[in-house]
Amino acid sequence: MNGSPATTLSKLFERPDPLVDMVQAAAALARIEYPDLQAEPCLDLLDEWAQRLSSEASPHESPEASIEALNRLFFDQLGFRGNEQDYYDPRNSFINDVLERRTGIPISLSALYIELGRRVGMPLFGVGLPAHFMVKYADGEREIFIDPFYGGEIRDRAGCGSLLNRILGKPATLRDEHFAAIEKRMIVLRMCNNLRTIYLRRRCYRQAVLVLDAILCLAPDCPEDRRQRARLNWELGRRKEALADLEAYLRIRPNAADSERMRDWSRAIRAQSALRN
Repeated sequence: MNGSPATTLSKLFERPDPLVDMVQAAAALARIEYPDLQAEPCLDLLDEWAQRLSSEASPHESPEASIEALNRLFFDQLGFRGNEQDYYDPRNSFINDVLERRTGIPISLSALYIELGRRVGMPLFGVGLPAHFMVKYADGEREIFIDPFYGGEIRDRAGCGSLLNRILGKPATLRDEHFAAIEKRMIVLRMCNNLRTIYLRRRCYRQAVLVLDAILCLAPDCPEDRRQRARLNWELGRRKEALADLEAYLRIRPNAADSERMRDWSRAIRAQSALRN
């Protein structure tokens, strides 16, 4: 796997969205923390597990039987579980650590679960609820919601609502769009946002910039992300990069509430650069 994480993700998403392997994308993101990480061992491991699963979770089985077989392998035999004790441990977001430690957060476990099931023909998709991530089995006739963070528990829509009430500590209002399958691009962006939060909390600005590089590679027109990367590059002493992001922000949002302040900042950077030359 060559190039920066953002470059790798850009190449991955040149493919049609259904053909993108989220484990490969997650391995690209993990290189922000582990620069020498290769995706192939992660993918080979999933292929090995899929071979074990293929005899029990074939397309000819009922959805319930296939899900039961996948749950048996993923949770009972391989020992994956949600990390409730240390939810904010950054290792829960790095796919190599999740594979090694067999624990993670909802989105990292769901990505593994989906890609393992996909290898044996199971129609599994990500579902991005407001404060939780789950998996949906959807074959065009029925939908079954599966919760990899909680041991593969099966939920209906009402059960998803009850879970969110507990997580949020208040009643949650869920609409049809909350239960829709989301594109893999959006799943990877959600992974990126988790990593951004982790690095900003730890004041790891160099890594946070790499995450923002990945975010802006997948969603290049978000002005807030441009502005945030400008601030982080400024903190890191990267004035040229900060100026480029400021100018991009002002092109996208020329009439933003803070546009004059951003223009003043841009002029200040140019003046400082001129003094240095």
